[in-house]
Amino acid sequence: MSDIQSKIIKFFTEGKDLPYRNRVEVFAIKDGKVYGGFFDDGSFGVFGGGTDGEAVEDAAKREYKEEAGYTIKNVEKLDIKPIEVAWKSKPANEKQEERQKKYKGTRTWYYYAEIGEKGKKAKGEDGKSPLTNVGFVDIDVAIKSLDKKGGDESIKCQMNARKKALELIKEKLDDEE
Repeated sequence: MSDIQSKIIKFFTEGKDLPYRNRVEVFAIKDGKVYGGFFDDGSFGVFGGGTDGEAVEDAAKREYKEEAGYTIKNVEKLDIKPIEVAWKSKPANEKQEERQKKYKGTRTWYYYAEIGEKGKKAKGEDGKSPLTNVGFVDIDVAIKSLDKKGGDESIKCQMNARKKALELIKEKLDDEE
């Protein structure tokens, strides 16, 4: 077996027994609108991040404050099966490289909350966020943006989970009226 063949086999088999990194996405609502933004493909997204060993609800509160700049209250888990995404691409930076040594991908939990107080300016990862046009978005607009076709299966699963989260929240808000 050549050195190149060994490296290829190692790349595709290494880390198969590693755990998924738990993360959370938070759909925070104020006045019937959800706070979030849009990815480059036009699909809607919200803020969140890794649980880093803490309880998912605690991580949701911490990550939302760090990434979005708001506190959240009345946090509840949505009835959506967590989405597991195995990483297939090479790491883009040292932080991702270190994560790929410990984890094989991410497992995302979905939470609903009410927006609390605005705090310090949100920092996002390294002071940046992949979301643009961030603000309070009509839920129907956010849902429609997730009807995109194409992309790999992991992207489709994430979009479907986000769409289901928004539909559950819309139903909950409609029931409250």
